Amino acid sequence: MQSHGIGKQLILPLLQVPVLIVFMTLMEVKFLDILKLKVLDWLESKKVKSSGEEESRSSDTDVPLGSNQYLVVKDLTRYLQGKRILDSVDLSVHRGESFGLIGKSKSGKTTLVRILSGDLLVPQGHVYVDGKDIFNEMRTVRNKMGLAPKRLSSHLTGEETLVFFANLKGIPKQKIAVCVHHLSNILGLDYILKERIKAYSPCAKRKLGVAIALLGTPPLMVLDEPTSRMVPNSCRQVWGALLQASSLGCTIFVASDRMDECEALSSRIGMMVGGRLVFVGSLSELKRQCGEGYTLHVELSHRSQTHRGMTSRTTAEEAKIWIEGWFPEAKLKADFPNSLYYYIPHRDVEWATFFLSMEKARRQKLIHDFSISDPSLDHILFFASTEDNIHERMITEYLHERMK
Repeated sequence: MQSHGIGKQLILPLLQVPVLIVFMTLMEVKFLDILKLKVLDWLESKKVKSSGEEESRSSDTDVPLGSNQYLVVKDLTRYLQGKRILDSVDLSVHRGESFGLIGKSKSGKTTLVRILSGDLLVPQGHVYVDGKDIFNEMRTVRNKMGLAPKRLSSHLTGEETLVFFANLKGIPKQKIAVCVHHLSNILGLDYILKERIKAYSPCAKRKLGVAIALLGTPPLMVLDEPTSRMVPNSCRQVWGALLQASSLGCTIFVASDRMDECEALSSRIGMMVGGRLVFVGSLSELKRQCGEGYTLHVELSHRSQTHRGMTSRTTAEEAKIWIEGWFPEAKLKADFPNSLYYYIPHRDVEWATFFLSMEKARRQKLIHDFSISDPSLDHILFFASTEDNIHERMITEYLHERMK
């Protein structure tokens, strides 16, 4: 006898419901991410210990906060494929302070920003925002953060996007229109606010991301290279908006590869080289402690008359031999096809001898032109960040030594 009804067809969906609820709950609390991180952390620790390197892990669970510290990073370390990309990073940002993290590509600053914003879990160490551990209370911390999303819906207009995020942040509906108008005006977005985002230039998209981060004047803003690939006028608009937020009491953490951005925004900066935070202080302290000596820029001549027809050495090689023969302490920091950059570490240069020798090199067509100056902040960053892995520890130790 054949049975009727749909009982059998309901059994599988009913069994799926509790399984899916459990799975969604685990996803919501990031259980799988935490489990994956623990496994990877254990595997990486085994690799490091097997290579003979001692590993230290912070076990301090007390909140290391002073009365005025809003963001605290303590002993933060992260590995990627057996290589340290963050090496025991320690820093603190005061409440209402604008802090700039400066570093070139692959210095570790973007990884640090992703950890602060919750995109990556804290591997080793601790991060606190207003006394809250972001590992345990990320949802609470996120409510205090202003972040610039990397991807936006291309089918929405700029205005619709700002209104959407304003509602997500809980801004009262009667204030949303005023807030959107104010931000679009100071960032120069008002003339394209009605257009769809797919028609925006990369510069306009970045400004829209900054506007989203500024919505509601959050207590903390974490931004990664907010003015990358922007024209100067757009940079000034973004800096003006961030400075205005800072004047209202916002704590701002900006990671950048541009020294002028840190100069415009930050009262203190941190410099990252190879995953290490090698300097924290004001810009004047950085210049005073790490900017001794001189920078020598040499433009190479196209042809050399000294050894023409007598040697196979290039003009660059001849120029290097000449400069390093006259100034043994000079350190070559950058070697380009048409120019050389040297760092002369000592201040006691015999100027008469220097200019006579350089003029002689110019007459002999070894060089086309030269200039010498105090190292700028950009030079300090450039010289520190162009060191290869072999000399990375040397530059770190040098900067630490200069801070003593």
